[in-house]
Amino acid sequence: TVPNGQVISQSPAAGTPVSTTTPVNFVLSLGPLLIPVPDVGGLTQSLAEAAITSALLPVGAITTANSDTVPNGQVISQSPAAGTPVPLGSEVNLLVSSGGSQPPPSGSDFRTQVIKLTIPAGSNSVTVTTGFEPVEPTRTVALISGITQHALGWTAETTQDPAEISARVSLVNGTTLTATRASSVNQTDTVWVLLIEYTGLPGGPNEMLVRDRRTHAWMAGQSSTTFNGPISSISNPNKVVVFGGGTENPNTRKNQYDRGDVRAWIDETGVVNLARGDGNGAIVSSHQVVEFVGSNWNVQTGDATPSPDPGSTDVLISDVTDVNTAWVYFTWSTNSANLDERGHRVWLTSPTNLRVQEEANGTGNKTIRWHVIHNPTIQVQSGAANNQLTTTTTGTITGFSAVADLDRAFAWVSGLTDGGGNAHPRDMWQFELSDPLTISLQRGRTGQELSYRYFVVELP
Repeated sequence: TVPNGQVISQSPAAGTPVSTTTPVNFVLSLGPLLIPVPDVGGLTQSLAEAAITSALLPVGAITTANSDTVPNGQVISQSPAAGTPVPLGSEVNLLVSSGGSQPPPSGSDFRTQVIKLTIPAGSNSVTVTTGFEPVEPTRTVALISGITQHALGWTAETTQDPAEISARVSLVNGTTLTATRASSVNQTDTVWVLLIEYTGLPGGPNEMLVRDRRTHAWMAGQSSTTFNGPISSISNPNKVVVFGGGTENPNTRKNQYDRGDVRAWIDETGVVNLARGDGNGAIVSSHQVVEFVGSNWNVQTGDATPSPDPGSTDVLISDVTDVNTAWVYFTWSTNSANLDERGHRVWLTSPTNLRVQEEANGTGNKTIRWHVIHNPTIQVQSGAANNQLTTTTTGTITGFSAVADLDRAFAWVSGLTDGGGNAHPRDMWQFELSDPLTISLQRGRTGQELSYRYFVVELP
């Protein structure tokens, strides 16, 4: 408080009677104690605050700004500048990055990509950081659209289509994808991954957000489980779909044939429920909890037990007005002697009717958890393609109208086969919307006719 060079105090005090020989002592001010401001540029906000308080200085105002060069949460600049001597108690203000600036609307709210990850022989996983555009994980769902078995361990079953390898996919961050299978077998498997990313503005009418992404390790014999408590970030459980990201299952190659199909849904309290049939494998399953938060979205869900082809099970749903604005997604569980050896098809026959169908020769019981995802701004085409891939491993589905923008469209296919009851899993095929007029199909083996129901979805 006393400027440099001025007297702070004296002794004896002013006005004290003293002799002429009494010395008068005084204390001169050196000015305020100055502390150099620490350099916190580029540190995370928490580390920067710790460095400032360690220097006996208080943290001042913290403001945020977009930055295309400084990562989210790190310090862009500080005031006073690093190294500036400041009095004890002087505040240090921070400008913290909130990440890259929001890109201007591109005219669409979604972007889709199909990535093919090949797990090499002798390995149980593959990780890629190239071959796709980086995505924002909280806005992106990663779905497996098929697994191609390039070389199979069995040699006798030349007309079967066994799913000897199951796999799950993980969107580790916005730049890394990993596909994992249970064992390092001597064959290559290619996992086809569909990425659906919301690229629109926050709070937009078509907004879709990933609220949770995790895996679950099942114990042998375990048939059901839940996530630990409700997911607090979910605002409306009635607009949530739990998407599957596949399973890794060591029993896929063994005589139990437990492929580990897992049915998933969220209840009215926000708790995720998982169920599978009577398989006894200790599998690992992957799940993504997605809330369709935008005002344009509506989600209906329920369970159904399918009737065999050529019959069907019909489920009454609330009117979606137009089947060309609704997509059906489903997960399932089965107790078919530890094996889902039947395909199944699920589609809308009218705005108020959902049809669920499975192969006539299948055994055991299956439960379908269906989701009707409706948005008046999406464009959906659905149809049938019968008797495909009987003698070839590749094929196409055509006959639908051209999509206007391939970069925000995708195909989703369900199907059933003509195989007999003593068969291995047959619903293993791969698909992608390869051009505006074509769905490309691929299969690891031939020998059974496959009949499909397909959806071609063009997002807003």
